[in-house]
Amino acid sequence: METRKRLIAGTLVFIVIALFLVGVNQVTAPKRSVVNYCKVYKSEKARLRMYSGHTYSSIVFDNRVNEINQYSESFDRLVEVSPDDIRPDAKTMAKVYKSMESGSSQATSATILNGVSAEKSMKDWTALHCQ
Repeated sequence: METRKRLIAGTLVFIVIALFLVGVNQVTAPKRSVVNYCKVYKSEKARLRMYSGHTYSSIVFDNRVNEINQYSESFDRLVEVSPDDIRPDAKTMAKVYKSMESGSSQATSATILNGVSAEKSMKDWTALHCQ
C-alpha cells in the first residue's frame, strides 16, 4: 500500500513538472508570424551592418560581411519566427550558409544551387511584407 502511494505521488509530480515545462516552452518560444519575422529581420539587418565587409553577400539582407557565420546566425533566427509560407526558404538559406561555413565544396555547390531561388523568394517576400 505504501509503495503504491509513492508511485502515485511520483507520477503526479512527474506530470506537474512536465506540464510546467510545456507551459514555459509555450511562453518563451518565439511565435512564428509576419510581425515577428519582420521585427527579427530588421534587427538582424541592423546587426549585420556592424560586420560589414567584402567577402560574403546576401541579397536578403542587401549587404556583405567577412564572417560567414554572421549570416548563419541571422538565418537561424529568422527560421525561428518565420511564418509557414516563408519558413522552407529560411531553412534553406540557413543550410546554405552553414554549408559554406563548413567549407565542404561538394555540399556547398549543391546547397548553393538550391539556395538561389530560396534567397530570391525570401528577398521578394520580405520586401512585400516588411516595409
